Amino acid sequence: MENKNAQAKNGMIYSPVEQIPIGVPILTEDGKPAIRMKYTTKRNQHKVEDIPLEYIFAQAINAAASRNSQTK
Repeated sequence: MENKNAQAKNGMIYSPVEQIPIGVPILTEDGKPAIRMKYTTKRNQHKVEDIPLEYIFAQAINAAASRNSQTK
């Protein structure tokens, strides 16, 4: 049976059910936790973006609150 919490040797983390690659957890220069995501643009350029977890949390909370208020 496959370990759903396993990480690849490069530290990549995956979603718990479908094993969708999320990114590599890092600490920014100022010590804040972040996720490093690599992606390819429409022009086939390879780019990297470090997204702080506080940004991800804030966006998720705001979007959920907004969605919840729209359904009432």
